[in-house]
Amino acid sequence: MGARKIDLVETDTKIHKPRQSTICLVQLTRIGDIVQTLQAIRYFRYEHPGIRIILVAREQFYTPIAFLADAIFDAVYLLCTQDYVQENYHSNLRNFINKVSEE
Repeated sequence: MGARKIDLVETDTKIHKPRQSTICLVQLTRIGDIVQTLQAIRYFRYEHPGIRIILVAREQFYTPIAFLADAIFDAVYLLCTQDYVQENYHSNLRNFINKVSEE
């Protein structure tokens, strides 16, 4: 029986977990673009199973195909474009970006 690898890196006084890599895919155009991306993401997941993949998409394009895409992405953030054409769109957009960045 061989040694078991532990996913913790020991430093002088602290133990840190290695940070998991995350890719944020931004797809704000059309439904077809999201559909075409799904197969590529499936292959990518096969080759790189440890990488988290999150999607930022426009709500109007993602909702009709959510049944296809929900199983592929680790997280999905939907952008409702009407929320970002109001007076305080800078603040709304900044809050949205901060939320996605926390992933």
